[in-house]
Formats: sequence, structure tokens, C-alpha cells
Amino acid sequence: MIVLKIAAILLLYASFGLVHTILAGFKFKEKTALRYPAIMPYYRLLYNAFSLLHFYLIYELAPAIDIKLYDLQPPFDLAMYGVQICSLVFLLYTLRYFDGKEFLGISQIIRHKNKQYQVETLDEESLLQTTGPYRISRHPLYFGSIVFLATRPFMFLDYFIQLLCITAYFYIGAVYEEEKLVKKFGTAYMEYQKSTPMIFPFFK
Repeated sequence: MIVLKIAAILLLYASFGLVHTILAGFKFKEKTALRYPAIMPYYRLLYNAFSLLHFYLIYELAPAIDIKLYDLQPPFDLAMYGVQICSLVFLLYTLRYFDGKEFLGISQIIRHKNKQYQVETLDEESLLQTTGPYRISRHPLYFGSIVFLATRPFMFLDYFIQLLCITAYFYIGAVYEEEKLVKKFGTAYMEYQKSTPMIFPFFK
């Protein structure tokens, strides 16, 4: 029974990763831009809304496995909470260097309303960011999120499996994202890759 529950969790997250990798890919966006160019200014916003809904459904459908792996006692639980607080501070710090409007899809709609939107950009306009938290990680949001999720002072088996799935999704997503970044920024991004770890600092 436990094996089936684990398989169900893995299957749910695998479907999430597959669907969102396809939707975020250049090929799908290019086909959408050719067939339905009017949608593109709203593509990112729709993609984010669908992602949230999809993830919520996975969270609701994922079977619970109430097997406790560990439950840290004081002062070790306080230490873990301290790490979580530090990771939240790091995430907030990262947001200072992050174009939230572009990520959410708001900037695309604004450019469309101002008649500045270009369909060939495939809903993405961004600058190469290498300062601040991007000096220690090419994907600091992934790094901060993984640390926050992993440092709970108690852990159940179902949560641990979902943590592994989310971490794998971040890594796979980072690989596909960097393929697009190399195409966009060329040599500049390849040099950045050589000097800065992908997700975890000090691990190139």
C-alpha cells in the first residue's frame, strides 16, 4: 500500500514537471505565437495561474503517508527554524534583484497596452543578472526555496518524497532554463556558468 502511495506521488509530480516543461519551452511558445499571436502578451500570466492551480491539485491529490522519519527536539528544532528564517531572508534579498512583474506576466501586458509588445520575444524580456545573490548561485530562488523546504524540524515520509520531487523539478527546470539563457545571452552566460554554481553555492 505504501509503495502505491509513493508511486502515486511520484507520478503526480512527474506529470507536473512534464506539462510545465513543455509549456515553458521555446517550441511550444513559437507554435502558439504563430497560431495565436494575440495570446502571447498574456501567456506568462496564464502560465503562472495554471501552474498554481496544477500544483494545488497535486497537493490535494497526493496521498498522505503518516510515517514520521524524525522529530527534532530542543535545541535542534530551534536551530532548524533559524535556518528557515535565514532562507526566507535570503529569498527576500533575492527578490530585490528579481523582476517580479516580468516573472508574473504583468510587464508583458503593460507593454502590450502601450503597443510595445513584440510577439517574437515569446513573452520574455530580461537582462543577464549576475550581481547580489546571483554571485553565489545562478538560481538563488531555487536555492533558498530548497533550503527552506528541507529544514523542517520534523519530517514525514510523504513530505520527504515531495521534497525530493520538488528538488528534482528545480534541477531539471534549471537545465532547460539555462539552455534558453545560453541561446539568449551566448558567451556571456557561458562564462557566468563557469564561475558560478548552478544552485548550491560552493558546488559547481
